[in-house]
Amino acid sequence: MKLGRTGLEVGRLGMAASYGVPMAAFERGVNYLYWGTLRRDAFAQAIRNLAPRRDRMVVVVQSYSRVAGLVGWSLERALSKLRLDQTDILLARHLALSTHHRPLAAQLASDERFGALHVRYNAEHPGAERDVFPLLPAINRPGIVSFTATLPPVVRSKSTT
Repeated sequence: MKLGRTGLEVGRLGMAASYGVPMAAFERGVNYLYWGTLRRDAFAQAIRNLAPRRDRMVVVVQSYSRVAGLVGWSLERALSKLRLDQTDILLARHLALSTHHRPLAAQLASDERFGALHVRYNAEHPGAERDVFPLLPAINRPGIVSFTATLPPVVRSKSTT
């Protein structure tokens, strides 16, 4: 399916940097690869392993920088770690916005500078059904990527006492 204004072909599911990218998942269409908050070495290695199939990957790099001058440094560092010459979303080809503030997502949905918007949407946080989805433009919509904003379960070691 096309990811909104970006025109990029993506599967319905993507993976974030907190996990690896199993080859079987990629072969089944999981090609939206999000280098975000928890950047694990296994994820970077998976992207490097998939480099011969770069034309089938959509690589997203997230930046938390509140200082514009540091965004370029952050992006270059990510590209170096991933051994890529560009990302598909952020500064290279398309711009996406990720926010927990649903009114901002709804407001920016009509701004054609953004090819995609990332909004929190899951069973625990269904507010986008009210605050974002009905307010999307009818024509030339941005791609909508939902994230769960959950953490993996904590693994605790057994007590020896």
